[in-house]
Amino acid sequence: MKIVIPGGTGHIGRLLSRALTAAGHDVVVLSRGRPSGIRSVQWDGRALGVWTDEIDGCDAVINLAGRGVNCRYNGPNLRAMMDSRVDSARVVGEAIQRAAAPPRVWLRMSTATIYAHSLDVPPRRGDGSHRWQGKRCSRSPGLQRGHRQGVGEGATGHRHIAHAQGRAEDGDGDEP
Repeated sequence: MKIVIPGGTGHIGRLLSRALTAAGHDVVVLSRGRPSGIRSVQWDGRALGVWTDEIDGCDAVINLAGRGVNCRYNGPNLRAMMDSRVDSARVVGEAIQRAAAPPRVWLRMSTATIYAHSLDVPPRRGDGSHRWQGKRCSRSPGLQRGHRQGVGEGATGHRHIAHAQGRAEDGDGDEP
């Protein structure tokens, strides 16, 4: 199968593209940069372009695009996180609508973290740090758990340390 992954250069995207490639699928990552070791096509996540040729005729699109969440949650960063997710979903949808042979499957995954950034206080359910995500973004408990259980670098690196030290408390994925 040909699978296009907008925003596939992040933690989950790298894992997913490697696994799909190893399984014999033709994987194309849409990226603002040029990731090494991955077949990629340039895009900006906001406008239609030559990258739409990859959508036309592919079997599946897995949209992981969005500004990284490893930042301070101030006004400009929150706006950038939201805009990057909305803009990329909109333009991928446009490309699919215009495709002569649209993909049979389109998945969209997104998160904006749950817990406040802290290196000395363990994150706890109900501490209010998940409010922005709950009000602004759709939530996926499975994806949240996947982020917390990942290994390597990425936005959740400090979370991995908290888990390894036994300090983090997991919620059930149904936090308000």
